[in-house]
Amino acid sequence: MIDPTHRRKLYQYVVEELGQRIVRGRYLPGDTLPNEDALCQEFGVSRGVLREAAKVLSEKGLIRSRPKTGTQILARKDWNLFDPDVLSWTCQAGSPYEFLRNITEIRRIVEAEAARMAAERAKPETIRPIEDAFAAMDALMKTPETFSPDRFIELDLQFHAEILEACGNELLAQISHT
Repeated sequence: MIDPTHRRKLYQYVVEELGQRIVRGRYLPGDTLPNEDALCQEFGVSRGVLREAAKVLSEKGLIRSRPKTGTQILARKDWNLFDPDVLSWTCQAGSPYEFLRNITEIRRIVEAEAARMAAERAKPETIRPIEDAFAAMDALMKTPETFSPDRFIELDLQFHAEILEACGNELLAQISHT
């Protein structure tokens, strides 16, 4: 049973639990989720909460609900692999090496072209945040006694997001949210 005082919104908890189960392979593509009554009882939530969670999972491409057939698990090719939750669940569920290799390949392709575009298109107001993020990463690396991997990752993401922003392409800038 869920203690709502210690959890985010109930539907978010259900999204997280079902999403992780799907990504980890507890439910396979083509499988049908248990019916609403069973899931409501398992999670201790109302039908409304369950339906809201199903809507979110559907938007992420993990499930499809149909009348009379129930809620089916979709094939991995249908998943929104760039969704932050799906990315996180995938990282947690599988081989971290494989996941990070895939991310690195994407970054290698996108960031090289983004850096070129930023060099050509950046405006003074978009250059300063790139410099600031780089300087903060550099300063962090020069102080091993206070080095924090989490802080470095945060600064690295900020640095790359600023480069994507400086490209002047709103679609590339959106990639940084992923």
